[in-house]
Amino acid sequence: MTKPVSVTVSSGVAVSAKSTSKTPSDHVAVFNLAADGGTNNAGINVVSANTAFSACEVSGHETGHGTLKISHGLRLLTRTTRSVSPNGGRRTPASHHRPAV
Repeated sequence: MTKPVSVTVSSGVAVSAKSTSKTPSDHVAVFNLAADGGTNNAGINVVSANTAFSACEVSGHETGHGTLKISHGLRLLTRTTRSVSPNGGRRTPASHHRPAV
């Protein structure tokens, strides 16, 4: 069994990844919970103690697609896909977007 990875920092970015690939289906990161079961097991769990800001921030510059794609499969028989754009699809000024890491 592989040991879990844990990173703790007192300031700055704890983990950063960057890819310049343009190959289809390449991603910067993939998290795969490759087991079925567990009533509260999640592929990604975002937790923040910061009461002044959101626990998770998603931004993008897509055209023709939403910034966040949420897919839900039910026993691999039914699949519903929904794209969600920030601010209901309205564009925000570029100053609101953070540069790629």
